[in-house]
Amino acid sequence: MHEALTSSERRKGWWYVGLFVGLLAASWLFPHTPLDGIIWCPFRRLTGFECMGCGMTRACVALVHGRLIESLTYHAFGLLLVLGLGVGAAQGLAQNVLDRRLDWSGRRLWQRHQNVVWYALLALLVVYWLVRMLV
Repeated sequence: MHEALTSSERRKGWWYVGLFVGLLAASWLFPHTPLDGIIWCPFRRLTGFECMGCGMTRACVALVHGRLIESLTYHAFGLLLVLGLGVGAAQGLAQNVLDRRLDWSGRRLWQRHQNVVWYALLALLVVYWLVRMLV
């Protein structure tokens, strides 16, 4: 039997949908060379160095416009962000429309190891940032 969604799960699903649609809409509305010459990052303004997320907006914009290689040159994690939000939005939308929790084979595995995955991604992001600063 399928379990009904809690109100918290329902809200979380709609948040994913909203974030993904907002990301797509904002990226599509940006010009092809977003924010040229404008430094919005407070870390970069203070230190002169790029932060871990610098280039992520440009990467998402380039990706939404179909320029994968350009997107990867701005920030490699832009692709992961768009794909992750897309999967979360698809799952959230499906669960809310069907009004039940989706059962997928890796769900229990994900619940047991999600903290490890998030910490590993954070560690990779820090290493990627350090490499970008040194190169």
